[in-house]
Amino acid sequence: APQPPAKFIGCIKKNEFLNKSECILEASWRASHSPNVVAYHIYKGDKVVARVRAKSRLVFVEKLSKCSAKGYSITAVNKQGQESNRVKLKIVSQ
Repeated sequence: APQPPAKFIGCIKKNEFLNKSECILEASWRASHSPNVVAYHIYKGDKVVARVRAKSRLVFVEKLSKCSAKGYSITAVNKQGQESNRVKLKIVSQ
């Protein structure tokens, strides 16, 4: 299996509107050191919520329902479809 990505960190931005507010999660990570990684899978709990190609920008943006980014994690996926160990999201600012 490939090496996991590193430093999966994010910040939650709160946007205030006249009658409601919404929270946006912006997360990024460092690429896996394994040579044949083709994608990254982002999980919320046990469900894949995003697939990011390894050659694209390593960024994930999502609207949060309760201003909480609890339960997010990421794996690296190689050409054979093997996934790395999961790395939990670390929130650095809100």
